[in-house]
Amino acid sequence: MSEMRTSPMVTNRGSASVREHDPSSLLKLPFDVILALCSLVDPIDIVNFLSTCKALRSHFPEESIWRMLSLRCGVVDLTFFGDRTWFQVYSQLLHTFAPLLGLWASDHPFRGNIMECRINEDGEWHGIICEVWKFDGPDRENAGLYEPSLPRYYESFRIPLDPVGSNPPRLRSASSVVWRIHDRQLQDWKKEGEIHRPSLHFLAPAQYATAVCSIRSNATDCNTHPYFPPKDLSVPWYDQARGFPRLGQEPSDDIVLSEISIEDLRFIGAERTRHLTPPAISVYPPCGLFDPLRLHDPCHRPLGQDLFVGGRRRRSTGEPVFGRYYPITYPVTYPSPISLARHPNDPNWHPASLEGLWLGSYGPNGTEVLYLEWRESANIVRAWKVTGDENVPRGVVSWELDFTFKSEATAVSSLEAFAGLDPGSCMFMWGRGHICSAGYPSKHRREMGIMVAIVREDDIRILWGVANGAFRYRRYKGRCVSSEEEVQPGVRQSQLGYGEP
Repeated sequence: MSEMRTSPMVTNRGSASVREHDPSSLLKLPFDVILALCSLVDPIDIVNFLSTCKALRSHFPEESIWRMLSLRCGVVDLTFFGDRTWFQVYSQLLHTFAPLLGLWASDHPFRGNIMECRINEDGEWHGIICEVWKFDGPDRENAGLYEPSLPRYYESFRIPLDPVGSNPPRLRSASSVVWRIHDRQLQDWKKEGEIHRPSLHFLAPAQYATAVCSIRSNATDCNTHPYFPPKDLSVPWYDQARGFPRLGQEPSDDIVLSEISIEDLRFIGAERTRHLTPPAISVYPPCGLFDPLRLHDPCHRPLGQDLFVGGRRRRSTGEPVFGRYYPITYPVTYPSPISLARHPNDPNWHPASLEGLWLGSYGPNGTEVLYLEWRESANIVRAWKVTGDENVPRGVVSWELDFTFKSEATAVSSLEAFAGLDPGSCMFMWGRGHICSAGYPSKHRREMGIMVAIVREDDIRILWGVANGAFRYRRYKGRCVSSEEEVQPGVRQSQLGYGEP
């Protein structure tokens, strides 16, 4: 019986010689089609796809692929990356650390903190720079008590690219962090003879909360500090789409309980809870050799070490628990596509144009960061505190305006607090503000009526109770780094101001 022969198309279907003659083979697709396919999948899948064979591996040097992936990260040109290629920039930096770019909010009670990560525009080095915001205290002599201030940007750490010519052709997966130490602190460390390096961490969800108790009550009467972010992650300031750096997720450290007593309050730094917080990033500074507050308050201040309550710094017992940082939705489209009208009395104006990140004056508590949300279903504009103070902390609503039954506070325009405003171009209305005593105890939380003047889509004035003036809220429009001045090493400040009275 003669031996049965099988077609080479069956026995050798996986061989390169057959695939090259197979019309359905991916290798026969034009490069622009391959590029279009790559635009639909995850970067890891692209790398795996291009690594499957020698023919596809030849597309690795194609800059259009890596430029496409860099554009996904918001990087549109190579101006601030020296002589590097798109592949070098993406593989060494953006693939792992691009989700850092933007704003992050800390859960530290009560005030919280803002950290901003951006592409460095200084030609001395190339990579990502992360800075924390710090606001100057109110200037009572120059009416600063009622005006918000722009932040100073304190360099916190860097993630630099490798020098040109030394980069391996791989995707970077490890954190390379350079901690910013100001001159005085660096000198102190040299005397100690040891420097602890900082580290950037991607933390798994954790089960902990902070609490405030009355020192005269039982522990069962403690008030759980507001969760940050709130349990409902649909809060508008929390950016669920950005993701986190491509670092290995680490289990959250065990929570160490710590206490601090201030007058009639007992502050418990952390306690276990059934609520699971979302993943977060955290920066563990080189601690143990210096007071963390000497760098810049409240840069990465650990829970359980220091707390400001009653305007004074207090030190507690227990091991430090470093704050967790969560992504903020920013930037917001400005101006709002819903309305191009700037003044609320314009018939084309819409309350949704108020949505976005704002800076607000809170008198002796200084400037705080808020996110204004337009909730269409309820016809309400709601101001969420991204940072807070000892009375009304971060993570809760500061005030809200209900446009369903808008009752204009026309008499407000005659008050001295709103002097200089043109009633014909402003909207005056009543609102609800949330207030509390120090420590945010639940039995002291209440609402009060506020009088509001919406001057334009980026300027709001609010009169709280019997205050002598209206506190101002200004939209945060971002930065123009090239116009900033380095007021001291590692500290930048805007020289443009808000641009309008």
